[in-house]
Amino acid sequence: MQKYDVIITGAGIAGSGLAYNLKRYLPEKRVLVLDKNKDLIRDYRHRLTFPRIIREYSLPYETSYPALNFCTHDEHFFRFTREKFYLVNYRKICNTLLEKSEADFLPEKVTGVSLKHKLIRTSEHDFSYDYLVDCTGINYFLRKKLRLRLPDKLWVGKTRILKGKSAVKEPFYCLNDNGSFEDFYPYGNHIAHGIWRYTDAKDTRIIEPPRNIHFSHIVDKAELAEEHNTYVSANPVFPLYYKNCAFLGDSFGNSTTIASEGIRPILDTSKHLIRAIKRGNLKLYQNSWKKEYFNIYLKHLVSKNLGRRNHMHRMRTIKALREHGDFFYDVLDSKPDLKIPKEVMDKIPLDIKLRQLFYFLKYRASYLFQGH
Repeated sequence: MQKYDVIITGAGIAGSGLAYNLKRYLPEKRVLVLDKNKDLIRDYRHRLTFPRIIREYSLPYETSYPALNFCTHDEHFFRFTREKFYLVNYRKICNTLLEKSEADFLPEKVTGVSLKHKLIRTSEHDFSYDYLVDCTGINYFLRKKLRLRLPDKLWVGKTRILKGKSAVKEPFYCLNDNGSFEDFYPYGNHIAHGIWRYTDAKDTRIIEPPRNIHFSHIVDKAELAEEHNTYVSANPVFPLYYKNCAFLGDSFGNSTTIASEGIRPILDTSKHLIRAIKRGNLKLYQNSWKKEYFNIYLKHLVSKNLGRRNHMHRMRTIKALREHGDFFYDVLDSKPDLKIPKEVMDKIPLDIKLRQLFYFLKYRASYLFQGH
């Protein structure tokens, strides 16, 4: 039986990124990555990320854009030009990170685990470990076995790759009048397009096509190459560790609740975990993560759970923020001290402010019962 210092289940962005960062910061550790998918195929093929992530990890990308645009179905109201944005292919960057990690990789399905004896069994082998990290995403492999709380908020999406050149050369985020979110990324002779809804139901049937789609004149004429149902957990749940096991990525809701924002926080979170492994105390992982991210996630959760009236108000607020480009960037970059400009805040109705306060206190209290 082979023994590893760290065994990672799942080779998505969480698993491959953790393996890569273990190589960077704890090169003496022996690491094994297990994933039942040999080709590391991911449903959400393309996402945007920031220049810092491209530089730090030397990631391949499909294309770069000089700007990111925001719109509603009938109005283009903001073009963000503070820095470039990069379109990455998830499969390519996962393969890149895994290859650079020099970790052992086996395309085998995990069939059993003994936490008491620190053993894990696949369809073909048995292994022992010092640390086991669940990066299986919404499969929640280890959380289910331990009967721990699962994330109950999701981004549910229908994502498509379309063939055809687009006259529009820049990416767009669009808020539709039915409450859904649309993203549009032209690259080469293809377009990556998705329609998303924030919900507690793992069911893409709830995604009704908006009556008006900002890019219908392009999307309807393009040839469909791929289509996928996609699910991304979007609220964190505690604990982030159990004895010598830890959770990373969607297995605990590590992507923030704004669409397309998952790569950076997951890779950064892996560094918190590595520091805890280095010191032999996984409690430090949860404590340091909470210190950096917890209030950010609470604010996003509150903004997403105030109903239809809040959606209409959010549309008006975003339009009012068109003169505050730095605020949009700080939202995307998950800055911890986010504050809506005073002149915009003064226009928010009192009942919305009170409901936001109520939900903030409600969510914070609910996390107290999760061991926060």
